[in-house]
Amino acid sequence: MKTCKACQKEFDENLTYCPFCGAENADKKLTYFERKQARDKDTQIILDKASIQQSDEDVAQVGDVEEIIVEKVQDFNKAQAFCVARFSASVLFAIACLVFGWLTVTRDIDNNLKLIVVLVAFLAIGVCASIFISDVYTYVTMRKMNDGDFSIRKIFYSKGPMFRSGNGLYEIKTYKKCDECQANMHVEVKDDVLFLVCDTNRSHLYKIEKDAYIAYFKDKLSK
Repeated sequence: MKTCKACQKEFDENLTYCPFCGAENADKKLTYFERKQARDKDTQIILDKASIQQSDEDVAQVGDVEEIIVEKVQDFNKAQAFCVARFSASVLFAIACLVFGWLTVTRDIDNNLKLIVVLVAFLAIGVCASIFISDVYTYVTMRKMNDGDFSIRKIFYSKGPMFRSGNGLYEIKTYKKCDECQANMHVEVKDDVLFLVCDTNRSHLYKIEKDAYIAYFKDKLSK
């Protein structure tokens, strides 16, 4: 770890630019091309560390299953129906925007107004496309979640890994503080193994094997 010259926060010593404030932390003055290479290298390092690697699994300590929290998010069937409604609505709205844009172009009106309407229509179609892709992915992922086998999957970007039990959709969370730096931790999953990962330093992590958390989930849900 090294300390940023600008904000004084610690970050990965292999990075050139501070991930918190963006300040350059090179040992010498960099040329334009050296800066570009350094940013590309930093991006690759961050991407590699954004997911659990084999090297992380090998050094991860065994975590305490009692530090996991299971919370019901919503009914499974309702969540699926909501996804279907959203991507259906996005398709219909995109078609409406396309038709409206075409009708505007074919009318005898000011060309500047035509251009504005077409640009707005294409922007709206782009937003609808992103919603459609996101909701289709969510729906397909949920379809793969089987009742009772605790198939854990990452569904929503803003929430932790989830599993299905009965007609319930449950999120796996943790309020554990990192033993090494006291930062908050979050839950990730890889190959049916749960990892408690430090928000500040991803090298601080703990793993919980499938047999341990399945027994824990069954006990929690039976109460």
